[in-house]
Amino acid sequence: MNATYEKLEKAEAMKFKKHMKRLDLAGAISCAPDKNERFVLRTCAGYLDRLLGAFPLANRQTIDLLVWILGPDIVEIGEALLENMNSRDKEKYESELKENILDPEEAAGLIHRITRNFGRKEWTAFVAVSRSALARRSKTLAYSGQSDIEKKLGVLSKMFSLSEQEQTMAGFLYIISAWQQGEDYFVDYLHCQDISGRRYLKIILRMTDREMTAALTGTLARIELYGSFSN
Repeated sequence: MNATYEKLEKAEAMKFKKHMKRLDLAGAISCAPDKNERFVLRTCAGYLDRLLGAFPLANRQTIDLLVWILGPDIVEIGEALLENMNSRDKEKYESELKENILDPEEAAGLIHRITRNFGRKEWTAFVAVSRSALARRSKTLAYSGQSDIEKKLGVLSKMFSLSEQEQTMAGFLYIISAWQQGEDYFVDYLHCQDISGRRYLKIILRMTDREMTAALTGTLARIELYGSFSN
């Protein structure tokens, strides 16, 4: 009886995965993001804000994600960098920043070149500016009602009576499986799926050790929603 029930659960989980694949919109965000894109960007903005608050990571991968989340608001970062430059650096970078700051591919590389030799004080200031920009971006991405992604996650939650932590984990799993930017940063760079990256995952999802263990070994594990996560 239990074996039959588990098979039914896994079958329903597979149906859910197929539904979510239909919502796979990974790639460049449009200039006028829809609710699904807004949900993903706002969620990732929260992830990155919490991460930067605990681990002020100074690297190209973090800047890549920041540029993607902020979209056109990355202009704020360019302006802040210029304001804090000495005259020599401003002469060196001003025209390039103004010309390329709205080009996602160019902006990340340019910002990294400017910040890679920052000392602790300068990087701390850059992180503060970035977190403020993320907060403002999150507000501008607000929307009424629910996105299709949230509705599907809600169905999953009701279907399997997920805990609050399991619901949070399910949202994270969607983002890293359906969005290339999420996979690149949270999986390939931070290794959140491994034990070595668990410290980052706890901060990102705002969970304690006990809550994380429960989320990783409970219903989602039983229905095999996890891919390469290490328990």
